Amino acid sequence: MDYLENFVYKFIHSNSNQAVVFVSGMGLDIREQREVFIRNMALKQHVSYLALDCNQMASTGEHLPSLVNHCQKIIQEKLPEKNLFFMGFCFGANVALRLANQFCDETRNVVLSSPLVDYSNPSIFETKEFNRKNKILTAHPQLAEEFQKLLLLKQLIDFYMPDLKPEPQQYSGPIQIIHPQKDRFVPVGNSEQMARCLNRENVELSVIPNETHTLKNDFQLRIPTTLLIKALEKCRAD
Repeated sequence: MDYLENFVYKFIHSNSNQAVVFVSGMGLDIREQREVFIRNMALKQHVSYLALDCNQMASTGEHLPSLVNHCQKIIQEKLPEKNLFFMGFCFGANVALRLANQFCDETRNVVLSSPLVDYSNPSIFETKEFNRKNKILTAHPQLAEEFQKLLLLKQLIDFYMPDLKPEPQQYSGPIQIIHPQKDRFVPVGNSEQMARCLNRENVELSVIPNETHTLKNDFQLRIPTTLLIKALEKCRAD
């Protein structure tokens, strides 16, 4: 299991029977994703906490099923017999949802931000708008940083694309999807289609007005952490 430790960014053990599992997005350093605010929330709630770094996992060249298998082994070792609360950003949201399927009996809640689970047909990454931006990026590499990140995301998508389609849902518990209105990386329509396809009363989608893919205006991640706190409290009450 030693090689799996490279994928663990932070681990905090608590005697609580609850554990928050944060799965980072890909292409942006986990610290820039402000993981610290998710961690601080877990500390204040006195629950176990595990942060998994998709960037480290991607550096191994593994495809999505392998990443999920690695994460599954880590959770089994670090968080046995815990009620699990998953939080994932973008590509990490895809991994988090798949992990909820693997731990469907232990999972109590899943919070997803701009989930990179491709529910569109044709693919959301084969649209004219996305291809137009990609051509601009290729021709003008000096463009703004945000466009450079878009190009990096496209490269990652090209590598992982076969695995971004949704898998059958084994987990039937609550799923809360948040999607920024001004997300230029993953279209809001993808999450809207995701909610329609899941078609369950306990799947909720909230579109965050005037917000960007990285929740730039919600710097301390109060929106996702509030959802997690409410889920933890509800589980305790039950």
